[in-house]
Amino acid sequence: RDEDRYYTGWEAWLPELWKVMGLPQMPLSQEAPAPCYRVDVSGTGKPPISDDDIVPPGAAKLTLLHNSLLVPEKYDRDIRHYEFKIEGTPVSYKTGDSLAVWPRNPLDKVEEFCKEMGFDTTQNLRVLPMEGARNWCPQELSVRQVFSHVLDIFGKPNRKF
Repeated sequence: RDEDRYYTGWEAWLPELWKVMGLPQMPLSQEAPAPCYRVDVSGTGKPPISDDDIVPPGAAKLTLLHNSLLVPEKYDRDIRHYEFKIEGTPVSYKTGDSLAVWPRNPLDKVEEFCKEMGFDTTQNLRVLPMEGARNWCPQELSVRQVFSHVLDIFGKPNRKF
């Protein structure tokens, strides 16, 4: 089994499959995709939105009540049981429902990352979606908030990266 599950193995195996099937190889594209967002600096200082208000449309901020690991610590996947407080929120739950999580990056690591990259975390930005934009992002927020609340800067890139 590949470390990345099937992704790494699939990418290595796919060209051989195409060859055996007599299909032409897919050309590798070297072109950078067109930008999906326009980002302008709109000043510095207090962020135009509070951290607690950065929640995607249709989502609700919930309080985590319980978090326990369901597999042995050395297991190859992190499988957990979570319990959230939903009373007093617009969230309802029926057996079998799924829950999407909007994670945040640790602020100390974000500050360190931005410092290393030369970003001013106090700069405020205006983010305007353009044609092709698929992901939600607040239209006004700080550089720190982009890296702490919107972008996954510490996750492992997927095969489409």
